[in-house]
Amino acid sequence: MPPTPPAYLRAGVLAAICIVSPYAPLHAADLLNGQWTLNPADTTGQVHLILVRSGRPGNTFTHGSDWNAADLKGLDLATAAKHDVRFTIARDAGTFEAEGFVSGAEGAGLFKFTPNSSYAANMAAAGFPGVEQEPQLGLALGDVSVAFAREMSALKIEGLDFRRLTAFRVHKVDAAYVKAMRAQGITATKARDLVAFRIHGVTPEFAGAVRAQGFAPTDKQLVAMRIHSVTPEYISSLKARGMEKLTLDKVISLKIHGIT
Repeated sequence: MPPTPPAYLRAGVLAAICIVSPYAPLHAADLLNGQWTLNPADTTGQVHLILVRSGRPGNTFTHGSDWNAADLKGLDLATAAKHDVRFTIARDAGTFEAEGFVSGAEGAGLFKFTPNSSYAANMAAAGFPGVEQEPQLGLALGDVSVAFAREMSALKIEGLDFRRLTAFRVHKVDAAYVKAMRAQGITATKARDLVAFRIHGVTPEFAGAVRAQGFAPTDKQLVAMRIHSVTPEYISSLKARGMEKLTLDKVISLKIHGIT
């Protein structure tokens, strides 16, 4: 029978913890074990899984996100009564092994993460050297696969390293998105700009609509437009009032200053 999780986990309440990046350096004895809690997710077929890694003071982190229930291999959610569970989550970067209990759609327990010993070499071959054992937990949480790394490496994106790959996964920057942006004439060669695009909602359709207004927007201008709610419709309204020779920077400035 798996160890009984602490009372605060059984209650579904996380104690106050110090949160740091999963890339923070930890001692080998500390960094691969922790606790998990499970709650229902808003999307059918998904669960909300929280992982809390125990460590020395200042070296603890928590990660919570929605996961496809099918990725938690062995997890029994069909049994309504409280019952013991064991499940695994396999990623290219390593494997999570978890045990504990589930009651209804909620549960808690302990986990151990085992890094894949060949992952660093495979990532280096894909164009992303420098992966060590400690960051692999974060790369596993982001599901940064070797295939994804190869696909993104082929796009020749400036400033892209294995840490940025995790941000790409989180914000859904994939090859299809990059290619769609480039098809609209937006080169977006820097990794940080692609992440900013996704955070602020710069879509290929939006970029195309701006270009259709006669502008060749830079990456920074596209982000500024989304931040300040400058839409293609707003540009059209200015043109309808005779302001047809404005630069895009001037259009953004007018919106910032409340010219509607």
